[in-house]
Amino acid sequence: MRLGMLLTAALVLPVLPGREARSQPSDASPVGFKLVEEIDTKRAEVWAIAASPDGRLVAIGTKPGMVVWDVAARKQLSYWPAGGSTASTVHFTDGGKTIVATAWSVGLVNLVDPRTGSVTAEIKLEERQALHHLAVAEGRGPIVTANTEFVALWEPGTLKRRWQVEKRPRMCSVALSADNELVAVAEDGDYRLLRAADGTEIYRSPTRPVRPALRGVSLTRSGDELLIGDRGSSAIRVLSLRADRGERSLAWSHPMPDEDELRPKRVPVGIEALAHSPDGMTVAVTSNDGNIRLYETLTWGLRHVAPAPGIRLTFTADSRHVLVGGLQSGTVRRYDWRVPALGESWPGPATPEEAWQQLSSADAAVAFRAAVVLARTPRPSLGLFTERLKPLHQAERGRVERLLADLGAESFRTRESASAEVAKVGPPADPFLQHALNSSNPEVVARAGRLLRVLDPRANPERLRYARAIELLEYWGTPAAVELLRILAAGDAAFPETARATAARERIAALGPR
Repeated sequence: MRLGMLLTAALVLPVLPGREARSQPSDASPVGFKLVEEIDTKRAEVWAIAASPDGRLVAIGTKPGMVVWDVAARKQLSYWPAGGSTASTVHFTDGGKTIVATAWSVGLVNLVDPRTGSVTAEIKLEERQALHHLAVAEGRGPIVTANTEFVALWEPGTLKRRWQVEKRPRMCSVALSADNELVAVAEDGDYRLLRAADGTEIYRSPTRPVRPALRGVSLTRSGDELLIGDRGSSAIRVLSLRADRGERSLAWSHPMPDEDELRPKRVPVGIEALAHSPDGMTVAVTSNDGNIRLYETLTWGLRHVAPAPGIRLTFTADSRHVLVGGLQSGTVRRYDWRVPALGESWPGPATPEEAWQQLSSADAAVAFRAAVVLARTPRPSLGLFTERLKPLHQAERGRVERLLADLGAESFRTRESASAEVAKVGPPADPFLQHALNSSNPEVVARAGRLLRVLDPRANPERLRYARAIELLEYWGTPAAVELLRILAAGDAAFPETARATAARERIAALGPR
């Protein structure tokens, strides 16, 4: 994350009109995901779930204690008793070598060896106050805690407190950015952004008149958007940390009978938790209507709704599966969310060629169903990808710069022609258009801005398809898929698609052979 950009953007963050996207799934019964495994913890309730970065272990906070599950052996590896209390929070850190776990209503953070279940270190909060929430770095990084009075950040390794800031005596949630540079603190309807290096507040949102019931706060993998779940209003606020995007709402309701008129009405559905896929493409949301909703972070469109009762969830390290559990039982279910449940099917294109065309759709649900078709036909689909996906490189400088100069020409016809030609160049013109935003000619700036919106990776059909194709290549993870990712990663670093391909290769390499 470029913290400087976020600092500037946060201070001028607008709330843009017309950015709300109320997502209303149909009333038809949703089709479920393929059930891969049921993990029976032999305990009463599931309070927290975490998957190790190498994909080998699952930590499950239960009532009582924490169970560490060996995925390959399909059995319990170790157990931490949590002093007979509920293990309310579990996170893997230090590359999976350690689990950060807490016991309910106790101001004590425990570092647990997943192989043995033994406590290796502790963090004692002020006067052992009840812990509200904590955020943990995925690799070797800091731990952020929030209790009744303070938000604090603790150094990795030494567990010394780097800084501590006061907070209001309310329940709150905290999140740590993937690059460990930013801490988000959500207290009721308000939120703050803190610099992880020293706790300096860099932005505070205006106070909201209505205080929502928070259920989850997190930063997207890119670190430029903050998600805050509201249990009471069935809405997730997506708050941009960049100046050009503002705020939007992902909201839905649920049909319920009206006691007076005996006809359906729509009522709020409580949000329970949300989780980001490690590839950064999907956010999964659990709610008290017994369904999981999947949102695509590129468009914030709804990908799919599926029945999967539970209020706690996480993705596996390879983003292939989602793990779901709840307070109703001690069972955690592992689902492959790109495959329909046994005996069921999802509507979608008939052939890989049709699916390739629909993969560029602005409708996230249409594109998801196309991806499902491609995912189950890897050989012909990979052939299409190899033929049509190429690494992105900047356009020929001289030609594009001449066209950009013509954006400010005196002749309207010349300006229109230049705009059309730059649009035809497509994504390779993106870096030059970014530079054109600094032009002293307001006409050039205005036209460059419009062209950048057309070429936006979150809106341009070709760029949407490119990102979704990289997601599928990582899903397959075969040698041929990895080789194509290597080719795409050789593109210019100025393009986010190049970074996506590089990150996908690195995640596959970290997990080892499939």
